[in-house]
Amino acid sequence: MSRYPRLTQPTIHPISHRDPLANHSWIACSTILFKQRLEKHHFRSSWVRNARASEVTKFSIAGRSGGEGIVYVINIHEREGFDLFRTAQETEECLPNKGLSPKIAHLVAERARLTVAITSDAVDREEEIPLGATKIGGYPDLPPSMAWPIRPPYPKGEDVREEHLKSAGNIPKISWMSEEERRNHRSEALELADGAMREAPLGFIAQIDLAAVAAVADLGADFPKEGRLLLFYDVKQQPWGFRLGDEVRARLIFDETPVSALMRKSAPEDIAETRMDPLRCNLAAALICESPYSRTFDNFEDNDGDLLLEWSDDLELPNGSHRVGGYPTQIQNDMALECVLLTRGIDLSHGSELVFDSDVERERQSWVFLVQIASDGNNAMMWGDSGMLYLWIHRDDLKMRRFVKARLILQCP
Repeated sequence: MSRYPRLTQPTIHPISHRDPLANHSWIACSTILFKQRLEKHHFRSSWVRNARASEVTKFSIAGRSGGEGIVYVINIHEREGFDLFRTAQETEECLPNKGLSPKIAHLVAERARLTVAITSDAVDREEEIPLGATKIGGYPDLPPSMAWPIRPPYPKGEDVREEHLKSAGNIPKISWMSEEERRNHRSEALELADGAMREAPLGFIAQIDLAAVAAVADLGADFPKEGRLLLFYDVKQQPWGFRLGDEVRARLIFDETPVSALMRKSAPEDIAETRMDPLRCNLAAALICESPYSRTFDNFEDNDGDLLLEWSDDLELPNGSHRVGGYPTQIQNDMALECVLLTRGIDLSHGSELVFDSDVERERQSWVFLVQIASDGNNAMMWGDSGMLYLWIHRDDLKMRRFVKARLILQCP
């Protein structure tokens, strides 16, 4: 098994089932980050399943429904490292120790895929990160002639606007917000409402050096072995990706410009405040197992499903689950299926019923998971409530390098 360097893992004391917030698992990425973000964010994580006793800090907060709740944030502690598997045999041998049957262990292991896990480190200056290298945040490395990506007004901008206007007038009376914070919340919601109807530059999220990825792991013949992927996203609006027309919210650029011809571009002035601090990235190959929420495991007994879920949670990196290829960390619905529905013109804003037939399954298998960018405490990157950004692409588009057709989905606990 490969070993990551010493990492810190946050743990929490789970909320009582009698608590109004018991349907959520709340967490801070660290005690310091939690205190910084308490006014704006709730934190939730599957780490609650593996909580261990430690020093506890207690905060009172308001729930989404207006009811008050208690969050117990346990101070972070050091671990000697995380084990990530390099062979299917290692995976299969580990699972029976978790109480799973050899049959299930074999099924999980044989479906495991290679992934390139990305860990991040803060830097004092972005110049410490070479041009063209994999990084998260900061400024993109682009050819001088390439313009900064700008999205058009949202095709369903009126729907987006209405959601923000509803948020502006729906601040809970029982809240931790001061009057000034309430005014700021309303002002921000009104600004977002108007912004949905106008074009706007997209924020830079991450840059992936595909040659470095290929040097670490072979992700298959269809994955490019040279060039870079650069992700831009509407950081202000943060749409989920389940509404028809949401595809304008993100741009995935595939660039093969020689590194010597690149330049580091600053963000347009009107989104300069959304820039996130640059993070240097380290890459490591590992096997990743399919999500326990996958349809593959629908027929598992409840106990087997719970054990598999706990085991898979243990493999998640605590400082962000960034990765390229393999399987995503599925938090909510099946994303490949969502891609199928959206390409069929089915809007998922209010849910959708679909008979899962062989044609749908065949189409679902044609969607390839590309990249996952998680919330990261190293630069306060936050997607929803400690969520993740996922990029998917149809295999035909991947083969033809039509990365502009990639779909971005946001999920959070």
